[in-house]
Amino acid sequence: MITYLSKLARVNIRHYAKAGFWVSVSQVISIAGALLISVVLANLLPENEFGTYRYLISLGSIIVIFGLSGMTQSTLQATASGYRSYLHFGTNTQLRWSLLSYSVGLVIAAYYLINGDFVLSLGCVVVTFLANISNTYQNIFAYFEGRQNQRLIAKLSLIKTVSIIIATVLPLFFSQNILFLVIGFLGSQALCNVLFFFFYKPKDTDDLSAGVLKKFTNVAKHASVRNIFSTLTTKADSILVFQQIGSKELAIYTIANILPEQIKGQFKNLSRLVLPRYVTYNEKDIRTGMLQKSFSLFIFSCGLTIAYILCVPLVYKVFFPSYVSAIVLSQIAALAFPASAGMLPMNALQAKNLEREQYNIIIIGSVVSIGILVAGTVTYGILGVTIGKVISRYIYTILAYGHYWRASSSHIQ
Repeated sequence: MITYLSKLARVNIRHYAKAGFWVSVSQVISIAGALLISVVLANLLPENEFGTYRYLISLGSIIVIFGLSGMTQSTLQATASGYRSYLHFGTNTQLRWSLLSYSVGLVIAAYYLINGDFVLSLGCVVVTFLANISNTYQNIFAYFEGRQNQRLIAKLSLIKTVSIIIATVLPLFFSQNILFLVIGFLGSQALCNVLFFFFYKPKDTDDLSAGVLKKFTNVAKHASVRNIFSTLTTKADSILVFQQIGSKELAIYTIANILPEQIKGQFKNLSRLVLPRYVTYNEKDIRTGMLQKSFSLFIFSCGLTIAYILCVPLVYKVFFPSYVSAIVLSQIAALAFPASAGMLPMNALQAKNLEREQYNIIIIGSVVSIGILVAGTVTYGILGVTIGKVISRYIYTILAYGHYWRASSSHIQ
């Protein structure tokens, strides 16, 4: 599969897998770890508790986007361009901006406290602090990606995944309090990211020119604005289901999307490999073969979708026997796999800092997608949300190819 995907994306994933043992093990551990946590929580927690836990995790993802979340992309591009010491400046800048995220999180916590929901109020406080810490020091992985040090990423990802499994599952043997689970899940991520950052951060602190700092800080700001739109769209489904239908239904919806999201996550990993390479390519080289490679990736994803639809009933009956009703929803969610081909033009736009095109895609896609999700939730419940999410992914893909092709045509000419 690695060789095939290498040809599709024109990226030497063998470079990523030159320490093949570490890469393979880290990927297996990452997927198995996420599934293990989900299987354990889904089978040991009541549906309402599991749904509330997932809601708090989703809420944390939304809260952190207000703290200059685009610094990850900026750090990756700066490092790939040779400015390794930018990591220090970027992280310190994000620490200051995270005060806005803390404010947003505490306002939400105050809202729930006023309305008498102490669990959600305290949960918001917990996710606000832990998610912000984790998100800020996550930049160390962007630094590694910029240097294309995939072997170290694999090793640290393995350590991080094992830590998250232990910290999340262990509390279940003493209590089923969801706050302990949230602390274990997010706290272990934050601790690992902080330790990795201070242990592996570059020793050199060369002063970068004002022009370089301004250039990549602008990249971070633009990426952060786009992240606000994209994250709100990505997490809107969980928020809508929890608020409009209930925590039990969110548990079912979450289980239905666990495997599809893990599979789509592997395409995102490929996307993270493409971006550093695209930064060094000229636009003509990027465009050459784009349609052919995209079509091949689309066909591959279609085959994967068919295989998933055929196999998933057995998997869910074995690992999620209490969530058999989620099987059909999961099969529908898998129909979005081919839309992953849209990662190639999006990476090309990011690499060349074509901001207007990216804004158009994110804003138009977000507005249309949220409208579809709201309509689907009100009309057909979690079935409507699932179908709406699939449609929204194809909308983003169509927008990405349309904007990239038009932009690249004008630049090449």
